[in-house]
Amino acid sequence: MLGQAMATFQKPTGTNFRSAKELPSSVLSKSLCRIVSFLQGVDPYIELQRYWDWWENEGLHFHKEQIDFHRLFEIIGSPRALLYAMTTDDDVFTGIGPTDNTWYLRFYLNWDEDGFNLSGRFDITLPHELAKRFRDEEVKTLPTQLWEQDAQTYYASITVSP
Repeated sequence: MLGQAMATFQKPTGTNFRSAKELPSSVLSKSLCRIVSFLQGVDPYIELQRYWDWWENEGLHFHKEQIDFHRLFEIIGSPRALLYAMTTDDDVFTGIGPTDNTWYLRFYLNWDEDGFNLSGRFDITLPHELAKRFRDEEVKTLPTQLWEQDAQTYYASITVSP
């Protein structure tokens, strides 16, 4: 596996918002761009960490690299860029979060079983005060429906024990 396990990473607390269903790659990319724009508006110069997020696969989490918002927009800016940024492993998400673990964004894109269509999903966990702002300002502008859940309950439902 790539990278090293990050002992300092902690699952963020607060509210988790996730796509209600698998999304076509174009909708996934557009949704992620809106979300990242929102996050950039909160703190545009924050250091971001990129992870290989295996929580739904083997229950593991690995640091890949430090990035900034410019690089993040390069990763999510189009379906092609998203696909290029994914691993070849099933159910391994790309995770993005600031060094202080305040929030955490996860996304996944892959081919359907027939190999003709790209689809994926995402979720974002925000502290309660930022979740309220996100709900008020962004949720209605996204091109997909979101489900909302307490972060601890959400992570317990997706985490696979190693």
